[in-house]
Amino acid sequence: MLTGGNGPARAGVWIGMTRHFCVRWMVAASLVAAGCSSTGEADGGRVVVSVAAADTPSSALPTSTVSTSTPTPVAASVAGAAELANVQPEVTAGPSNGLLKARLSSPVTIRIGSDNLALDEVGFQRWRLDRSLAAGTAGQFVAVDGSSLRWYLDGEVTAEMTVPAGLTPVAASLDGNTIALTEAVDSSPASWPDGVIGPSQTSSTVVVANRSAPDDVRTFRLTGNFRPEALANFWVDGDVPWPASVFVLEYLPAVAPTHYRVRVMDTATGEIGLPLNLRDKSQIVDEQMNGISRTQVMSRNNGLLFTLYQGTDASGPYAFIHTLGLINGVWCIDLPAESGLASPGTTGVLALSPDESMLYVAASNGYLAELSTDVYDGLTVRRSVRVALPQTERPALAVSDTSIYFGTGDSIVELDRKSFEVTRHTEIAGPVAAFAADRTDGHLTAASPAAFYEFDGDLNPVAEVRPQVGGANIGSLLLDA
Repeated sequence: MLTGGNGPARAGVWIGMTRHFCVRWMVAASLVAAGCSSTGEADGGRVVVSVAAADTPSSALPTSTVSTSTPTPVAASVAGAAELANVQPEVTAGPSNGLLKARLSSPVTIRIGSDNLALDEVGFQRWRLDRSLAAGTAGQFVAVDGSSLRWYLDGEVTAEMTVPAGLTPVAASLDGNTIALTEAVDSSPASWPDGVIGPSQTSSTVVVANRSAPDDVRTFRLTGNFRPEALANFWVDGDVPWPASVFVLEYLPAVAPTHYRVRVMDTATGEIGLPLNLRDKSQIVDEQMNGISRTQVMSRNNGLLFTLYQGTDASGPYAFIHTLGLINGVWCIDLPAESGLASPGTTGVLALSPDESMLYVAASNGYLAELSTDVYDGLTVRRSVRVALPQTERPALAVSDTSIYFGTGDSIVELDRKSFEVTRHTEIAGPVAAFAADRTDGHLTAASPAAFYEFDGDLNPVAEVRPQVGGANIGSLLLDA
């Protein structure tokens, strides 16, 4: 409702597939702790998703070690603490006059749980949408109020249609016009028994609604445990263009599920089929995977949804990045075991470069890796770096044209995208909850549970704003300007 107001390759489970299709990495460690990080939603290329928690004392100036893959990984030390001290300033404490502005350069939108809130430059709430979803155009969201599905732009209703009551929007087409809805799920991974990766349900309702066809709401009742993940980016011709299919996750078994697989639901008939191999469309994929979705980002330019999964099976804990192509194709990205994301308590976050040519994954242990998003020549780690940051529950990550911003606890470092070396370091009264980076001028906005901080291109703080809403569970942050 809208309210106003101020490593190693490992075996998976395969059916009719070649083993090399999806290689997941793991290390022999105990089960990764439960607790789901927020899910990222791309919005005009500006959304940067990241979450952080525990308030951990900051370390000294970071050190880093870089490794590259060309294609065989080669590790090389590029800087020690003394060398970094020569190229980065002391921890910044504020502008030269000692005064911080109490006003940000632009309004911000934040996501807390499943709710989106818009704040003005001084931290007052402009609008709030509960159980809402970013959809297409920057600043556009969808939300359900009773049996009304509404599209909002900058907080104002732009379209409305009637849908079955009791549903929540969970996926949007890239243009934001078509929405997939399903039953609301209030349970969280922390409430599931060990080994269970999702809530239990023996039947599922999937509704597909197109704002250009308010009289053609399509309702499908499926036997089994299904949840929409994304809408296809290929269309059925007609008076109103419809995405040809909805990609759904089927959880197996339906009660206390321990695995999932990707299925494809036809938006005209509701028929359930199997996806294709992202790189080889002659192969059909029927793989069962074990894992809990931790964080995801959408590459709108490439039509790719990247999701970081962590889980465990008989071989031990593991993690992988699942890639879903919206033209119909799936692929899993092999990551080196030294990322540590299969270790207990280590969590990760994903972010895209502004042009979406590169995907970055960061871990709460200071690991950072870069991957190309090219379907045929990429989707593998190109290089990685280990930055000495305080070990916290979750990291924060943002990328501009020239820099990568990586934060844990109360520490923030800037890395040069070309050299992959740390160039600057600063601190806030953390912990860091989320970042948003201006694409070109290097301005960074950081959110903590108590305040928003704005930094200039040299990572000097220029503004601090105390919002009028609690931010302990901020999951994403974007700039409205």
